[in-house]
Amino acid sequence: MKKTLLISLLFLFFQAGFAQTVVNSINAQYRNGQTFIKWNVITGDTGFYYVYRFDHQITNNNIDSAKYVGRVPHNFSLNYFLTLGTKQVVGSPQRYFVINRDPLDSLNESQCFFVATCSKDKSVYYAVTSDSLGLDGTMVENRYIIPGANSIMSSVSEKVAPIEAILQIDDLPLLIDSTLFYDAYTVFGGNVKTQYTPEMTNEGCLPFNMGIVPDDDPAGPNASTFFFYGGGGNAYENVSGIHI
Repeated sequence: MKKTLLISLLFLFFQAGFAQTVVNSINAQYRNGQTFIKWNVITGDTGFYYVYRFDHQITNNNIDSAKYVGRVPHNFSLNYFLTLGTKQVVGSPQRYFVINRDPLDSLNESQCFFVATCSKDKSVYYAVTSDSLGLDGTMVENRYIIPGANSIMSSVSEKVAPIEAILQIDDLPLLIDSTLFYDAYTVFGGNVKTQYTPEMTNEGCLPFNMGIVPDDDPAGPNASTFFFYGGGGNAYENVSGIHI
């Protein structure tokens, strides 16, 4: 009897702990063939966040039936390569992703996000789980759900459509020629293929950065220099400024 009571108390203790270590303020917005899921991170978290989709609101009773969409690291809101690329600019801050321009939605270190490419025209729900410290001291996924905190309570109406790149920085003078200006864009891709979008990676969500140098002669042909980068590439420092 005492052993059973102890086990029950331990279960309630860890359940309460899990409830306190879920993300909060989850929000999902559909735009241009993709759903942008955003939430507030868990303070001090160093693990991953896991994203699920389902036809019904996701709860503790049905999360096992929800579809796993993908995961992102705890600091995913930081645009690492854009920060790396612009580090030589005096006073350049850390660059966090912009996920919408109108209205402006620029993330910060207290937030994280996931961009899901839509594969069907339908209404769906999303939830986000996180890594937590397990009973054996290792990190395990905490699948505890609190509706409204880490599970959206209203469905998102999704539609298959062409996706769009999102402007991150505009009019940043080039290091090699301050009369030319650099525009940084990011397009988010994943492992979903549609008639408009190729399968861009084996992960559910990854950012693909590119830089554009608009033509310095607006009266002439509207040429630009495109420079895709990632995996340590530095488009801003290496851009040539020669239009193609």
